Amino acid sequence: MTPMLIGLVTLLSAIMIKAQHIDWFKRTSYHKQNRQKLEKGWEECPDWNILSIKQQVSFEGVEQIQLPKHNNTIYNITALCITLQVPLDWDNDNPNDLETVDYFITRAFSGFNENNTNNNGALWMLQGGPGGSGEGLYPYVIPTMNFMENKFDIYVPDQRGTGYSNYLSEEDFNDTEYIKHFTAYSHAMDLGYAIDLFQNEFSYTYNHDNDIVYGVSYGTYYLNQYLILFPDQVNAAIFDGVVDPQKTRWSTWDRDANEVGLLFFQRCQNDVFCKEKFDELNTTILDATKHIIDQLEGNAAASKCVQESSDRSSSGFKALLYEKLASSHYRVEIPWIIHRLYQCDERDIQWAEEMKSKYKSQTTTATAGIDGLIFFFGVDATDANDVLSNYMIFSELWEFNSSYPGPSFIELIGNEEQYLISLGMDAAMKQQHDEWKAKDYLYEPNPLVYNEYADPQIPILILNGDLDPQTQHKYALNLAKEYGANIDNVETANDKQRYFITMPNAPHYVLFNSDIRNFTDNTIEWNHDFETCGLYILKSFLDPDNNYIPNIDCINWLTGIDFEGVSYHARHSVDLWGIVTEDNNSSIETTSYDDSDDHDVDEWEDFWTMW
Repeated sequence: MTPMLIGLVTLLSAIMIKAQHIDWFKRTSYHKQNRQKLEKGWEECPDWNILSIKQQVSFEGVEQIQLPKHNNTIYNITALCITLQVPLDWDNDNPNDLETVDYFITRAFSGFNENNTNNNGALWMLQGGPGGSGEGLYPYVIPTMNFMENKFDIYVPDQRGTGYSNYLSEEDFNDTEYIKHFTAYSHAMDLGYAIDLFQNEFSYTYNHDNDIVYGVSYGTYYLNQYLILFPDQVNAAIFDGVVDPQKTRWSTWDRDANEVGLLFFQRCQNDVFCKEKFDELNTTILDATKHIIDQLEGNAAASKCVQESSDRSSSGFKALLYEKLASSHYRVEIPWIIHRLYQCDERDIQWAEEMKSKYKSQTTTATAGIDGLIFFFGVDATDANDVLSNYMIFSELWEFNSSYPGPSFIELIGNEEQYLISLGMDAAMKQQHDEWKAKDYLYEPNPLVYNEYADPQIPILILNGDLDPQTQHKYALNLAKEYGANIDNVETANDKQRYFITMPNAPHYVLFNSDIRNFTDNTIEWNHDFETCGLYILKSFLDPDNNYIPNIDCINWLTGIDFEGVSYHARHSVDLWGIVTEDNNSSIETTSYDDSDDHDVDEWEDFWTMW
């Protein structure tokens, strides 16, 4: 055994022993206060009543709130929250020099089962980011609980530095000793302590025999950290949209997104309808996109359609395509937009003119810069903390080897010019990375800890879409191999009960972005995300009768990519491809939406106005 490997084993063993017991903190008065809070310290969650039903509002924008249904059952879901105290520095076990930070946790449960007399399991959901607070998961808690037939209470923590867990600000960088403890290691330790506390001190309400941890996006990164430190604390773990500790790096964000974009173009070419539409123009979607970009960059004569949108740069166009690629609903607009800009007949010119006249200046992820990145790497931008996000990205996730600075700004600019679909983040983030490093804001993570893979002694389920531009499928596959998981194979038993499932055509966040055709519920079409293949697989994996072997039959029910627009967008009566029909003889029709309330207007208004 090499000296480095011996050092690694020794270091990880020491950390695991310390994390397993965390006895030093359990002997402090803060732990006693936390125990007391479990009995009397629960309070109403500040934003639960609004955010928990955000996804349940009808697409048409009506006032009525429609809760998700499964098998015609609606559970009375409510939530309470608690704020615990955890050490600022988990490695400083001196009780005379102990500083703590807040750790905010939401517990969602059935109003009919507040004290858990049904002995429900505990499903911990870890938000992405980094920098995403637990509130970003609120809209998905009720659908998950309903689909799981209310057999789990759900616990959602705010990772430290976000939400109500000592929200980190740039002013905090004046105290370098303070900020250096806002790390994935600290996130994992906080979680491990909280679960230990609930298992031992909340036992009258908490079923510690059925603990599950689910992480999405960046949540999978610190879930891996957690499983290094606490390899057998819970009963099973689920990764969704994987951040691989060695392969996923922000300096390659746009390169990876472009690769997925090219794969999406190939899916169009392999689809009979989509291919025929571009065959009619004697081109392919790939060549048409290149031609449009050439026009935007002045390398080819601009068509009337492109001229009507001449205020948009090629980088803006590429970012628009990325925005839509990242959405399971809006990505089908990519071929329509490219086709109409390339075809540019009289009806397309009218369409382009109406688009420009309808376009409203608004902050989208394409124009919001680095702050907008959090939305894509998490689930929802609610109360996201871009300061913490940048701090952790630049310290832990910029390059695998911190001594290697990565591509230069000039190199990244040159690379972005070659991409067809790109958020344009790499070069912008490189500038800010170097600025923060010059200010000595960043910390040097220990590569022997941060770049390692866990070997937990529990069943593992790993999910990833193969059209995920945020956490690429190839990186999830690498983590699955490192974990020794069966790859898209549930027929052969895995000795360690570890399975990796590829979700065909799915973007980021498989749990709610794996639409199926055959529904058992009666929700409105927009809310069919409440019954997905991801949820079916999760439910089967956690079914005690299945011995942690997932059932993947639902993959055969997936809707695929609706290039024709015959299902999802049919309600709009929009002439998507510029084809004259009996029912539609105008270039574009719009459904009028009520945007007077707090609904996300970007999602509800006619999608052609978004470019």
